[in-house]
Formats: sequence, structure tokens, C-alpha cells
Amino acid sequence: MKKRMLLLMLTTSLICSILVPSFASASELSKEEKIQQTIQNFYSSLNEANKNEYLNLIADSNSPENQYAAENLKPSQITYNVIKLEKVSELKYIADILVEDNGTSYPLFPYDIILENGQWKVNTDSFTVASKELLKNRPSGNIFSENDYFIVRKNEYTEANDNAQLAKNSIVAAGTLSYSFGKLSTDIYTNGSVTLYAYPSGYLDGFTALAYSKNGQFPSLVRQEFVDYSQRKSVTFSGLYGYHAYTVEINSINPPSGYYSVYY
Repeated sequence: MKKRMLLLMLTTSLICSILVPSFASASELSKEEKIQQTIQNFYSSLNEANKNEYLNLIADSNSPENQYAAENLKPSQITYNVIKLEKVSELKYIADILVEDNGTSYPLFPYDIILENGQWKVNTDSFTVASKELLKNRPSGNIFSENDYFIVRKNEYTEANDNAQLAKNSIVAAGTLSYSFGKLSTDIYTNGSVTLYAYPSGYLDGFTALAYSKNGQFPSLVRQEFVDYSQRKSVTFSGLYGYHAYTVEINSINPPSGYYSVYY
């Protein structure tokens, strides 16, 4: 009996000695390891179309457009490779990631990984992706990466003037918003059609209007139209439903400053 008790105690001690270091190492992950885990879980949630896990892993998960994206997730076969993880501050890293989604290879993605409420989250508004087949005019500047089929551009957000004091994540249902040329608008719920007006401060030959739709990973270009400013000052996109972001770009050697307004 004593031998059995001794054997039991030795077995229990051995198990504890194995488990305790394991728990300690899991709780003492470095920031970089935690971020890598967040990225892995993010892509797993996309592949499995797990909306609850997806919302737990992205920044600003309570916003209407992110809730909308979560509800419309579909199972995928995404593989990824983190090429570079760069520290920007104690609250932000940038992860450069190569992705293949259902057999489609994309250029390098620059995801912002931010610390939100004590947890590392993926910012799905970090960049936009445009198919070269859909692009009628090559965008000027701000191109982060590209391959034979896609162009990736890092996003910048700003307000056009004092009448447009709207932060990127402040979503509104209806009205008019204004932004500087070349800057991406906030996500706007579109129920059929939207009109973009250009307001240059000087002479303007024309402008290109673009519409992006978020697919759970990033905003993807869905519409583009070039407008001859001598003929008309605006463009209307029809047949758009759900959350979209917009921008107006000026493709000229010496583009004038100015802003555009979105009427929806």
C-alpha cells in the first residue's frame, strides 16, 4: 500500500512539473508572439466563416460596417505568410503578409495590428486592393505593392474642411460627407446609388471616382469611372448596396488641391 501511495505521489509530482512550465510559457508570450497568434486566429476565422471569432479579432468590431462584414462571411481557403512584423509604437505594429485566397495570389498586404482594450486586433481598413482588370486608370502615388493582377495601396484618412469633422470610424446612415482629394471616405451604407461631386481649388481636366466594398479582409475596388470636368462635375454609382467607401483621385502632373463630397 505504501509503495502504491509513493508511486502515486511521484506520478502526480512529475505531471505537475511538466504542466507548470507549459502554463507559464503560454502566459508569458512576447508581444510579437501574441500578434502572430492573433494573425493566425484571424485567418482561421475567415476560413471557417466564424463571425464571433472574427469580430473578437478585428479592430472596431462594434461598428456597423464590421458587423455587416461578419454577417456576410463565407468559408474560404486562405493561406498566408507573415513576411515582416514591424513595431511602430507600443500600441501598433505593421504586419506585411502574403496571401493566397482560394487559388488567387495577392501582392503584399500591410495590415495594421493595434492594441485595443488590452488585446491585439487586426485593422481590416489598413489598405485597399484594386484589380488591374477593373482599373481603367492607373492610380498615382501611394502604391504599397502590386503583382500582375492587383494593386495594393495603404489607406490614409483625413477630413476636407471644418464641415467634415468626421473620424474614420464614425458611421452615419444618410447625408453628405466631404474629404480631401485622394483620401478614402468613411464606410457609408449605400442603398442603391451614391453621387460624388468634385470641388477643385483651381483648373481641373478631370477626375477618377472609385468605390470600394469590404469583403471581411480589406476594401476591394468594385467601381471606377473617369469624369471629364469640362462636361460634368459629378458621377453617380448605381446598383450599390451595403457598406462602401469612396474616393476621388486627380491624375495630372500638377493637380489642384480641393475636396469631394459624397451625397447618399
